[in-house]
Amino acid sequence: MGSTEGAGKSRPKGHKKPLIRLRDCSKVHDNGTVALSGVSLAIDGGEWVTVTGRSGAGKSTLLGIIGSLDRPTSGTVTVGGQRLDGMTVRELAEFRSTTVGFVFQRYYLLPYLNVLENVTLAQHFCKGEDIAAAKEVLRGLGLGNRLDHLPDQLSGGEQQRVCIARAVINGPRVLLADEPTGNLDRVNSGSVFEALVRLHREGTTIVLVTHDSALATWGTRVVRLTDGKLVSSDAVKEGTARRSSSGAKQHVGAGP
Repeated sequence: MGSTEGAGKSRPKGHKKPLIRLRDCSKVHDNGTVALSGVSLAIDGGEWVTVTGRSGAGKSTLLGIIGSLDRPTSGTVTVGGQRLDGMTVRELAEFRSTTVGFVFQRYYLLPYLNVLENVTLAQHFCKGEDIAAAKEVLRGLGLGNRLDHLPDQLSGGEQQRVCIARAVINGPRVLLADEPTGNLDRVNSGSVFEALVRLHREGTTIVLVTHDSALATWGTRVVRLTDGKLVSSDAVKEGTARRSSSGAKQHVGAGP
């Protein structure tokens, strides 16, 4: 299990370097609003870390800083051994296209492209189009019979699974998901979450922001933010991250 710096936990002697490390990161907006305050966090490769907290706690800011969509006002961020604060604009663009994948609450699919085209478009910014690989990823997410469909011909859960396919098509080491089920009903949330569980089992490191308490029980660690500060980091009960993806779908899809 990974550890959280600044939360009263130390890493074992001789432990491998974490995949993601934030050191004393703060983010202060131009109007003086403090979005993050002195956050230090270490995440190992293969972890699933769920970030929780009330609205305005700094969850999305933290995710944006890890993914280089935003820069901290102070502190350092290292992902895969790369210091993000020292990168040029071109280097950051390459980092975002190869090392991290993003899934947002909104889908941001191009309405005039079909499912397959929306996914292969992401390949153009990395290693070039590979239609066979895109079809394989989409079939793995249960979308093999939707390749020619436009976004408005899909359910919300199907659209979000297209977004997941787009996020992972270039083989990123880290998947950053910001409220990926926030706009979905429980049935569609279950199908999206099932896809995330499968990706985690295959070795993808996941950092997930959510308000859904059901999602938090399926990772390896839950990190809580309050007013921009990291206040807790707790391991999820042993074995929960290894349960079946079908079990995840039933768990998330179950009503209260």
